[in-house]
Amino acid sequence: METQLDKAAEELQRANAEVDAFIDKRAKQRQVTHVREELWKVSVRDFRIKRDAEMRELWCEYHREQAERHRRTLEGLVEFHEERARELAEGTFKMTTDDERK
Repeated sequence: METQLDKAAEELQRANAEVDAFIDKRAKQRQVTHVREELWKVSVRDFRIKRDAEMRELWCEYHREQAERHRRTLEGLVEFHEERARELAEGTFKMTTDDERK
């Protein structure tokens, strides 16, 4: 015959088993969460590395193209001023008055 003490002992064992099962379940969930977080960190790092490389390439292209645009503009400006200086030195440049510019 089962006594009240035996019933209490069985209840305690059942409760302990439930607590142990809950603890094991939470531990496994934490492991899964930890693995997911680590995978996320790796994916973020890889994304940033790829994005940084793409941005460096785009900025490099921009600066090369900008340098070429400036080179064309400034070469034309240099040529203009050299020509004007030559004309002035040779006396072939005709100075205009304010009245003639209107």
